[in-house]
Amino acid sequence: MIRVISKKNIAFRNPANRDEQVVVRPFEFATLPDWAEKDPMFGWAVKDGALEVSKETIVAAKEPAKEEPKPEPKPVKKAVKRKKPVKKE
Repeated sequence: MIRVISKKNIAFRNPANRDEQVVVRPFEFATLPDWAEKDPMFGWAVKDGALEVSKETIVAAKEPAKEEPKPEPKPVKKAVKRKKPVKKE
């Protein structure tokens, strides 16, 4: 997924399926599918300055997120029932 902000209305078409398209509205953040980058309109809009691409999103999309190891659960202490002391008479 690609995070962008546009200065104009721009429509991107899926090169594999020309019926599928995504429209970006001006001055709104949008998340585009990966296929939008393959549309020639994407390159033209970036070159023209009508579309700004978030660099963080592109890097994050290309590099898989590293999962931090989960901490091991602490052992649960069981409650110990104590016997009442027997009173001697």
